[in-house]
Amino acid sequence: LDTLRGSLWASWLAPGDGVAMLRAEGVARLVVYRGDRLESLRPIAAGVPPLNFTCRGGESYFVAMLVGRETSGFVDLSVALLAGVPPNDDFDNAEQLRGTHAILKARIFHATRELGEPVHADILCGRSCWWEWKAPISAPVRLAPNTWSHSPFSLVVYRGDPGSGLREVAAAMFDAGSSVLGFDALEGETYRIAADGVGFFGDEIDVLLQQSVQDVRFRGGPGRLPFTLNLEFLGRFGSVYQVEESGDLMTWTPVRHGVFSGDFEALSVPISPDVSTRFFRMVSDQSATR
Repeated sequence: LDTLRGSLWASWLAPGDGVAMLRAEGVARLVVYRGDRLESLRPIAAGVPPLNFTCRGGESYFVAMLVGRETSGFVDLSVALLAGVPPNDDFDNAEQLRGTHAILKARIFHATRELGEPVHADILCGRSCWWEWKAPISAPVRLAPNTWSHSPFSLVVYRGDPGSGLREVAAAMFDAGSSVLGFDALEGETYRIAADGVGFFGDEIDVLLQQSVQDVRFRGGPGRLPFTLNLEFLGRFGSVYQVEESGDLMTWTPVRHGVFSGDFEALSVPISPDVSTRFFRMVSDQSATR
């Protein structure tokens, strides 16, 4: 607080339900309150501008603008009413993810920040969405964008819950140039994933979660017959496996399953000439025995 020199106040009557976005210049931090008297004000949102919060039409909100010592004396505050919040805006409403492959999508521009929410990737922002994923196997996990966003956002993986305390597992900043987030998942462990916008003004984020099995690998090449793909995948004797294919990484169709009878299994896959892209993945139960 020694970096602040005072506060200014403003009130706003919400014209309708939705998400209010506060933009401010010359302000170090914003705090939004509800209540009818100074001694009964209750904080509902706090953070650096721009700051989003959920509002109800006809209710009054009070905004404290905390002014930094470096402020030149000019302060500007504006408010805009946006559309409704994403369904996974709050931790308790996190979207459930399943399997070794999943898609994380959210219109983060309309998201808000909860009171008591951790500072994701050491950057205090004003909008976040949540996902919950239970690891089906013990194996490395990779999170990477399906499509690049022109607005930066952070992605953070946690273990635990707010009651007992969230513990950061991995974090990365995603922008137009990169990034990839990786961590080692433990079978049966539940992970909480948060995406937080850093001045985010894009439409939505689109991230692919992929989990790979460490001792199972693909080796592939063009087949001898036209439009045939020969795959040879390595594994461990006695492990149960299933090979699946997809054209969009969303819908997966099993093409073969079985048990490793040796160190590898071979598979020839016919490729339709009118299909430009095919994806293959293998899920293996390493603990199974023949």
